[in-house]
Amino acid sequence: SAPAGFKRLAAAVVAVAAGGLVLLGLASYLVSVEVARDAVTAAVRAVTGLQPSVRGASTDFTFVLTDLRTRQSVEHRAKFNGPGE
Repeated sequence: SAPAGFKRLAAAVVAVAAGGLVLLGLASYLVSVEVARDAVTAAVRAVTGLQPSVRGASTDFTFVLTDLRTRQSVEHRAKFNGPGE
């Protein structure tokens, strides 16, 4: 019947969504920080022509963009106190 078919379809959709969330969670443990940082650096460099770098701890850091042609840098200081702050 139609209601039973919709229930099965809903169960399948929920199962696929849950599986996707599990895979997303596992990916954060499987991809190293260095690989992710290098990928972001390469993407910023490719799009903007600037060389990004981060200096300092993860809670109080300076983000620096350097123009590779002129060697001029722009610094942005940031402070991260944790979630919800």
